[in-house]
Amino acid sequence: MSQPDVERAYESLFSEAVSLKHAWSEYQILFNHSNDRLELLSHCARQFFEVVQRTLLREIILAIARLSDPVKNRVQSNLPLRAILADPRVVARDDLRLRLTPIVDEFEACAKPFRKHRHKYIAHKDHSVALDANGMLLERLRKSEVTRAVALAESVFQTFEREALRKDVDLSVYTLGGAEALLRSLETSDRWRKRLAQAEG
Repeated sequence: MSQPDVERAYESLFSEAVSLKHAWSEYQILFNHSNDRLELLSHCARQFFEVVQRTLLREIILAIARLSDPVKNRVQSNLPLRAILADPRVVARDDLRLRLTPIVDEFEACAKPFRKHRHKYIAHKDHSVALDANGMLLERLRKSEVTRAVALAESVFQTFEREALRKDVDLSVYTLGGAEALLRSLETSDRWRKRLAQAEG
């Protein structure tokens, strides 16, 4: 692979990890904050925020699953997190490879339930899962597992950038138009103020 291709592959992986962290951050701001915030979202636009919640969760699951895919399978080559270990800048340094490999291994182990959800629920509609009225066939994904997967993915890039490129990196996205801005608008809306006034009365 040429150097420009190596750089493009790395940037693509980096962007995927940034998008994952951003989606999880926005999800937590909206849906993992407090019961009062959930009441705000439900009162202002319940059905819309149900779609937002479901869409964000699916994007998070898909991102973790994509980053943990095998480099090659029977039909195609993929670009997962493990591909970083084949980057010439890693191959040339045994110490860096030895630091990165266990982080990638741990990320892939952490990602197993997310891959199962992708295969059986998002990418495909598994027959037995679809008919499982009690939801017992797919284990519930815990918030702590998502947080761990995001942290491990970020650790791979932080380690690579610090050791190979001699710079610090932060995968956080800072925006003026994200979930926080939306919440400020909802909290000052006439609809929500009337709801609070009714509750106080």
